Amino acid sequence: MTSALLTLLLIGTVHFVLATDIRVSLDNARFFPPFAYLNKLYFISRLTFPSFSLARAACESVGAYVAEIDGQAEIIFLQLYVNRTDVARVYISGTDAASDGRFIFQRTGVTLNIFDWFPSEPNNFNGFEDCIELVKERQSRMNDIVCNNPFARPSVLCEKDLF
Repeated sequence: MTSALLTLLLIGTVHFVLATDIRVSLDNARFFPPFAYLNKLYFISRLTFPSFSLARAACESVGAYVAEIDGQAEIIFLQLYVNRTDVARVYISGTDAASDGRFIFQRTGVTLNIFDWFPSEPNNFNGFEDCIELVKERQSRMNDIVCNNPFARPSVLCEKDLF
């Protein structure tokens, strides 16, 4: 029992130290303060992007990737995080460009299994909405969006593995 408790405390300390180091290295002008969840750190850009590819590059520039939602608890955590910021919408990972209605993560090609769409979404409006965003005014629920739209300009939700 004592060794299990010690291991848990050690893991928690390592998690906190890593999160603190990453928090310090993020440019506060470019990103909101990050939040850790399990073994990952999440942060939202203050900048907005006219395309998913530019948003992805922003995450990659700090050693992260566009957030990939793997579970129901994770999406709830991320929706609460988006609601704490002043952004209107954020890109998350997911595209159905290859096969309409079958969403995969852009980075890994793994099929998405967790969704929390806003009612009547995804609707693939005009046949070009192949990316996913969380929209704050819609309770930070999912919406499909054109991947290259200079008028929408979402921020991006980045994810970084801590260990």
